[in-house]
Amino acid sequence: MTTIVGVRTPTAIVLAADRAVTSGGECQTGATKIYRGRGWFAAFCGDLHDTQRAAKWLADHPKASFSEVTHKFDVHSVSWRDGALLDSWGLSSVHVPVGGYAAEGSGAHFALGALHATDGLVKSARERALFALRAAAKHDTNTGGPFDILIIWPSRQRIVTYER
Repeated sequence: MTTIVGVRTPTAIVLAADRAVTSGGECQTGATKIYRGRGWFAAFCGDLHDTQRAAKWLADHPKASFSEVTHKFDVHSVSWRDGALLDSWGLSSVHVPVGGYAAEGSGAHFALGALHATDGLVKSARERALFALRAAAKHDTNTGGPFDILIIWPSRQRIVTYER
């Protein structure tokens, strides 16, 4: 599967994802899991082909909800739309995460532990997201670098790739 995380601070929102793909028991790298559309950004996890189809469908249906796309394609997402960080899976479970962070995928429990442990200790949303992905990659065989990190500021967007 994969690990995707989102972190919200007063000044930035970060979406981050690993690039590992597991197929036939082998883990390979190189998959992009963060997508952009008009007015939204999303990191998807699940079957790679389903996540790619979900991102294309959402781009073609910009008014659709994230719950609709995650249900339609059986994927999970951590996303940003209209200034909000959203965590979604299935038709009725889109919510703004408590604590300002979220994680989905096979390494989500490790990532959530790392995000909880760094709350209040690490100020940078980017560093917290990277810390969470590294924890997931260390303990989950289906998560691996390099990592993509999208930092959303009110006035600009940027995607940065970090090697493990």
